[in-house]
Order: sequence, then structure tokens, then C-alpha cells
Amino acid sequence: MLRQRFSMVRSVQWLTFLATLFLTAVPSQAQVQWLGTIQIPGTAKDLSGLSGDLETQTPINAFGGLSAIDHTGHGDRYLVLSDRGPGDGAASFPCRFHEVELRVDPTSKSIRFELIQTHLMTDLQDHPLTGSLEQLKSWNKGTRCPSYDPEGIRCMPNNTVVISDEYGPHIDLFDPHGKMLQSIPVPEKFGLSDRRWFKMDGSRITSALVHERVGSFIIHPIRSRRSSSIHWIMNRPA
Repeated sequence: MLRQRFSMVRSVQWLTFLATLFLTAVPSQAQVQWLGTIQIPGTAKDLSGLSGDLETQTPINAFGGLSAIDHTGHGDRYLVLSDRGPGDGAASFPCRFHEVELRVDPTSKSIRFELIQTHLMTDLQDHPLTGSLEQLKSWNKGTRCPSYDPEGIRCMPNNTVVISDEYGPHIDLFDPHGKMLQSIPVPEKFGLSDRRWFKMDGSRITSALVHERVGSFIIHPIRSRRSSSIHWIMNRPA
């Protein structure tokens, strides 16, 4: 699987959504059809309601630095996940995911983008989750640090949302508005730091995705052989 990480930096002028339609009714004759491209200005703002600049002089309400996308299962509605913010953790960027509509016209090769909502993320104690790496490095309390590096997102059938955190790593369950409901235990052998607060207790979850730190990134929903679905690829122009 090809993967590409994003960094939100002011110099980025465009974020590009690339849509591809996979037609695999006959696996041996599978074809890929290019549907089109939509470009969103790097200066675009989200709907968080926040104002002002971060420590990196980046607008706190910038729409960008995207990590992942998943279809909600409803019409043309998708959830798009922002990464930890500008400077790769240099700012206390409030973590968030966005609800968007992406409507594809295969005939004209056009894609219509509309930002519907922005949801700020909080932990189990309702503390805001931020991308601050400095906070994580200096954290000396016996509780989980509210620093968060969002990487993967999956929409669940009951309208909850699963998000993976690269800082932990953690896999967490959120409500549709961004409040953490549960942290799903990750086996200790997968821990990347000495901050391992959770042990496996037999809990199970049917659909979640944890991303590795690899050079490039692509995320798309798994499709059924009995139907055609749109796979969204995110990329940043050179």
C-alpha cells in the first residue's frame, strides 16, 4: 500500500484530491478509470470557529495537513482527518476531523468539494487533544498525555469513528463530534515509546487502521467485488 504523509505548512498552495474508480466485476480484467482532480487552496479555512495564529505563525483554523479520508456510508459524505499540525508537532494545534461532501461527475471529470463541519477532538476527560510534541516530551504525570498525532480514520456502522494516534501508538473510538469514548488496547509489543499505559484485556474491534511512518501515503475504503466504489487518493503537488 502506498502511503504519503502530509505536513501543514503555509507555503503549500494546494492540496489535491484525486479520485479513482475501481471496476473489478471480473478480477482478471480489473480496470482503473481516472475520474478527475479537485484542488483546494492551501489558504482555505476550516469550520472550527477558532481564530488567531499558532506558535508557528500558521492560522489555527487552516484547512490542511490531511492524513486520512474515509466514506461515512452515506451518499457523498466523507470524513477527512487533519494531521498533528504545522512543524511536525512544533505547535499546539487542536486536533480535528472534517465532514465534507465530494461529488464526482465522471462525464465532465469534475469533482465538487464542500466543507460541511469541523469537529475538534477531546480525550476521555474532555481535555482538548493537540499535536504538541513538546508537551508529550515533558509529560510526567501518571495519566495519558493529551498530545495526539492523528494518522488513520475509519467510520463505523454505528456512526462512531476510529482514529489511530502515532504518538502512542493508540487506537481510539470517538463519537461523531470528536469526543473520545474509548481507547482500544494495543499490544505492548507495538509500542513505540515508554508511554504504554494500556494492556490487552480481550477487547476487540472489527475495523481500524494504524499507519506506519513510511515515505508516502494513500488511504481508501475497501470495496466489494459486487459493486463499484470511489477510492480517494490524497497528494501534494511538488
